[in-house]
Order: sequence, then C-alpha cells, then structure tokens
Amino acid sequence: MYHKSTYYYILFIIALFFSHISHTSAQAKLLSESELLDAETYTTLKEALKNPDKVYKFKLRNHYLEKIPEELFQFKNIQSLDLSVNHFRSFPEGVFRFKNLQELYLGKNYFNKLPARITELKHLRTLDLQWNYLKTLPDNLAKLTKLKELNIKWNAFDRFPEIVTEVTSLERLTLDFNKLKSIPASIGKLAQLQYLKLSGNQLVGLPNSIGNLQQLLQLDLSDNHFVALPREIGTLAMLEILDLGNNQITRIGKKRMEQLIKDRQINTISKLPDNLHMLTQLKTLDLVGNQLTELPEEVSKIKSLSTIDLSANENLDLEKVCQQLKQLPNLGIVGFRYCKFRSLPSAFGELTQLQGLDLYDNQLTEIPKELSNLKRLQVLILIKNAIPKSARQRIKKMMEPSEVIFGEYEYKN
Repeated sequence: MYHKSTYYYILFIIALFFSHISHTSAQAKLLSESELLDAETYTTLKEALKNPDKVYKFKLRNHYLEKIPEELFQFKNIQSLDLSVNHFRSFPEGVFRFKNLQELYLGKNYFNKLPARITELKHLRTLDLQWNYLKTLPDNLAKLTKLKELNIKWNAFDRFPEIVTEVTSLERLTLDFNKLKSIPASIGKLAQLQYLKLSGNQLVGLPNSIGNLQQLLQLDLSDNHFVALPREIGTLAMLEILDLGNNQITRIGKKRMEQLIKDRQINTISKLPDNLHMLTQLKTLDLVGNQLTELPEEVSKIKSLSTIDLSANENLDLEKVCQQLKQLPNLGIVGFRYCKFRSLPSAFGELTQLQGLDLYDNQLTEIPKELSNLKRLQVLILIKNAIPKSARQRIKKMMEPSEVIFGEYEYKN
C-alpha cells in the first residue's frame, strides 16, 4: 500500500513538473515579427482578462498615466507595449518586468533620461522615444543587438548621439527636429540602415561616409541649412526617396514657410552631385524651397524619377524646366505649390507622361489650352489660384477626363 501511494505521488510530482515546464515554455514564447504584427492589440483590461495568456500587444495611449498601472503586470506575455501620449516624468521602469518586450512606444511624454537598464530588454526591435526631452543616450545602447528601429525625433539633442552608430542592427533611424549641427563620420557603420530621417535640424553638410549606407532606401534632409551635398550620395544605388526640401514647413502654413525662406533657415541647394544619375532606383525627389531657377542638370539624367516636388521655388524658368522634365520618361507627378506663377507656358502641354500636376496656391488666372494634350493626366490641382468661377466649367470640360480641383482665390500681395 505504501509503495503504491508513493508511486502515485511520484507520478503526480512528475506531471506537475512537466505542467510547470509547459506553462513556463508557453509564457516564454517569443513571437516572430509577422506573428506579433498579426496579434490582436488590446486597449482595455476588461477585454484582455478574457484570455490573459494571449495578450501580446497592449496600447494605453493618452491616459494621463504617471506610472504603469499595477494591473498591467498580470499580462506576462506582453511583447509590444504602447504608452505614448501620457504624463511620465521619468522613464517608467516597470517596463523591465516584460522580459520579452520587442516593441516599446513611449513618445510624447516628459522624461529626459533613458536608463542604462534599457539593455535588459534584449529582444527589443523597436524603440520609439519621440517627443520627449532627451539630450543623451546610455553608453551601453549597442547591447541592444536586435534593435532595428530607433525614433528619437523632437527631443533635445544638440549633438548627434554617437553611440547610435554602434547599434549596427539598425534599419530605421529618425532624428527629425532636434538641434543637430553635424553628423559624425561613424554614421557609415550603419550598413543595414534603410531609412534615415534628419529633417528639421541645423545641418550644413554630411560626411563622405554617408556613401557606406548602401542599403538606404530613403534619405530625408529637408529643413536644414545645406548648400551642397557630398558626391557619395550618388553612389547610394538602392535609394528611392531623396528629400532635400522643406516639406514639413509647407504643412505648417504658407506664412511660416515664407518667413523661413526670407531668413534662409531652410536648404538653399543650387548644385547637386554630378553623379546623381547613378541613383537608378530613385523615384521621389523633393527640392522644395531651394531658390532654383531651373533643375540642376544632374536631375534630368535620373530616368527612374516618378515624383518631383519643386514647390516654393519662385524664380523658375518654366520654359527651361519643362524641357528638362520632358527628359524624365517615368515622371508621373510634379508639384509646383507656392511658386507665385501668374501664367504657364504652352510647353507644359509637352509633358505627356504626367499623371498628376499640383499648382496649389499660385496666382494663375488661366491655363494654356495645350494642357489638354496631357491625356494621361488624372488630377490637376488649381486650389487657391485666381481663375474666375466663370472659366472653371470650360477648363473642366477642356481637361476631361482628368479631375480638376479648384478652390477660392486667397492670395494677397
């Protein structure tokens, strides 16, 4: 009898042990990127408590939180946590209790220091710290060997945090709207980088090592003080989007944009690298607000271009520009916002490859009849021009089947 009871007791212990191992294994399961992307995002405790072991993504945005609610810690499997738009005055160290965290979003809070403990989150792939008050990053950040995306835009960096260049796994780096005056040569170490955003700083140049970023797909240099670019940009064979304009400024209003142009607080690039035509994958080029009179010669050689924005260039020689644009066989969309055009030359009618033409906020009173030659044109934007209402139906008829969008004339001298 004694041996029999002992036997069952041992079986019970073994079963309990394997149950514990199974439970622990389930808790410790690390989702793949695609699995985490597809996982349900929970926003309330009520819904999450229905199946707590399956809660992998939790979002508590805009809840005025100053600390992480204790109830959240019962969801041991959280791997994506969004605590953006709250009132954290210091970094919420409770996040370190989520050992398998892969994505952490803490944008729009109030802390000014990222603790060195951040490297305890060894599975972290995405770290979003935008809109805080950070001036530095911890010296051990490179221990985050799986980190692919770092967003630290709208912080208080007046120097590029060079430790970032040691995080060689990075694919996306966003540093928009800080106070950076230069980029270190060590940026060239980030050989896996695909997206680099440096808009809204005080940059006047780039190191030649930018040419090492051969995986780069998008480079945003808008709203800086550039007057020239290194020739090495022309070697970025994978680059699809190059933003050299001040497009963020156009979104915050025409008056602000005009003031910045007047104060020369934006890029004034007049010459581009002579090897830019080697960017055979480049599809989008933004040259907003660069005081151009015509396209730099190098641009008309980039045959892959499908979108070009020339807005806020008030001194363009349109006859010359049209001849240059004709040389771009894949060009589909052109932007000429805020250019103060009073008329358009008939040469616009030769841009038969165009599918979209944006003439928002100019001073046009008419458009040339040759525009009707643009048979592929799908949209013509004429909002905020001086075209009289009596002429609009005629223009719409002339441009059929293209969609023509008008708006009230609001220009003031």
